[in-house]
Amino acid sequence: KTIEKPILIKPITFLKESKIKGYICSDEGDVYSAKIKGGQGKLDYNNLHKLRYKTDKDGYYEICLSYIEDDKQVRKHLKVHRFIYETFYGPVDDGYTVDHINNKKRDNCPDNLQQLSLLENSTKRDTRHHFGNQVIYKVQDYNTGTTFLATAREVSDIYNISREKVRSISNRIDNKSYGKVLKNGINIKVESVEDIQTIDNC
Repeated sequence: KTIEKPILIKPITFLKESKIKGYICSDEGDVYSAKIKGGQGKLDYNNLHKLRYKTDKDGYYEICLSYIEDDKQVRKHLKVHRFIYETFYGPVDDGYTVDHINNKKRDNCPDNLQQLSLLENSTKRDTRHHFGNQVIYKVQDYNTGTTFLATAREVSDIYNISREKVRSISNRIDNKSYGKVLKNGINIKVESVEDIQTIDNC
């Protein structure tokens, strides 16, 4: 008796539009644009094109989005995993970050993303890798009235700013936001607390 091989059917991709009009995220972890090239802001949802990513220093995908806000052209660089998480699940809570459940930074499917507190994320991270000495920062967020401890990378992930800007803020006499960071609504104080030695548990 001949046994027929099962037919594998690829699931239909589910798409969801982000809070930035014209940008769509898929349940496969991809970001698409409906913008028509040279169309001066016109959108065509029947001809989506997948965005190209850049990889940051930590191995995470980044995208550059261009859109109109308050009658002004805005260009913003965002981390793909955080953008997809917020599209499917909503804003990330204060003091939390977006984690890859399977620890694969390029697997940005919504099912692979979760919110973790900074402490939970650090604990998970430190059980898998040896990071050596790290500077811990005390962050005071004047917009939310919250205070928490985090590494430069974690602060960068939460506020979508570079680690260099995090360090620049901490090096100021008043440790407060300035320039474009402040104009983007990020009003924080960043103070260096201590160096920590993490343990390699692998």
